[in-house]
Amino acid sequence: MRPVIICGPMPGPGAGAVGGVAVHTHQLAAHLRHDGRRVRVLDDTRPFEAEETGDVLGVRGAAPADTLRIALSHPVRAAGILVRALAGRHAVPGVIPPSTAFTRSLLIAETAHSLPDAVLHIQQADYRPLYARWAGAGQPLVIAVHGLWLLQAPVGRLPVAVAQRNLSHAAAVVTPSHALAAEVATLGVPAERVRVIPNGVDHAIFRPRDREACREALGLEVDGALAVYVGRLTTAKGVGDLLEAWSGVSRGLRDATLALVGPDEEALAGRLPGVIAPGPVPPETAALWLGAADVVVVPSHYEGFGLSALEAMASARPVVATRVGGLAEVVSDDIGSLVPPHEPDALARAVLEMLSDPVAAREAGSAAAVAATAYSWEAAADAYGRLYDDL
Repeated sequence: MRPVIICGPMPGPGAGAVGGVAVHTHQLAAHLRHDGRRVRVLDDTRPFEAEETGDVLGVRGAAPADTLRIALSHPVRAAGILVRALAGRHAVPGVIPPSTAFTRSLLIAETAHSLPDAVLHIQQADYRPLYARWAGAGQPLVIAVHGLWLLQAPVGRLPVAVAQRNLSHAAAVVTPSHALAAEVATLGVPAERVRVIPNGVDHAIFRPRDREACREALGLEVDGALAVYVGRLTTAKGVGDLLEAWSGVSRGLRDATLALVGPDEEALAGRLPGVIAPGPVPPETAALWLGAADVVVVPSHYEGFGLSALEAMASARPVVATRVGGLAEVVSDDIGSLVPPHEPDALARAVLEMLSDPVAAREAGSAAAVAATAYSWEAAADAYGRLYDDL
């Protein structure tokens, strides 16, 4: 088995990341290790610690003294990294500070030279592959593309040319959905270098649970309709549309409650009747919210896969989602509803229809649980492992 170095975020409190990419990093690394593969994770949400040991190394914010110490241990290599990093960062002006460009690349180089036969796995096609290129690592490069939303974002936009160049250096590009694979193809990546490996779901955490028991555990009223959203509270995730839609749902069901579970990054929740915002919670608590729900809503404007929808399905709950990206491959008509994005009225009608028909909702939830059994992190890790060994 070839070792693998994974560059990406890890979930956790404080500096830990929130979202599907962080979950993917954690689950993939854990299951690859379980299969007997040597794995090193370079976590760019975790501060660097000079005395750190183990399989996860923080690569954020190394002190100048630590950077200098590492650089002086291999001065010729460090000089080359410095030249490439300072020259290369001009491709993304104003985005990557010089110190970050050099330090991240240096730490990747150190790890790569300690595992010369490893595959270098980079999470996303954004800025992380730049650090790997500046590091001068000679290992085969696998880029896992979880979404290309940065190409569309109005602020902090990633230049298309940067993404194209990043992907052109990859021995293989992996996407979790066929929809995202089609997006990657528009950037000029040959089809033979693209693999579709769907995300998995942690069935030990996200599983069918008793609705009333979950509500009691969360301190909620046992009765009353409950819709749940789990994820970052942002405009791009469609939370603004959901809040607009909720006024229509509330007129149809006055006792209905909407729970927005996750970090409110844009202060969207506010104080609205019938809306509660518990904030960010660990996966075990998120699973209780899904278990307490009558319907789970995923109103995203863009979604490369839709892990939150899959977690809801594994929890045996029906899903109302937007027909965007990979969501259409995960959510079928028998387990919920797909509506057009950016249409709060359509979203309101679908949610209200599901909340108004408990029998249909339970049937959809049962079908969802069956469909979710096709997805596992064990299968994802096995597919990635075979890819690494083929390179």
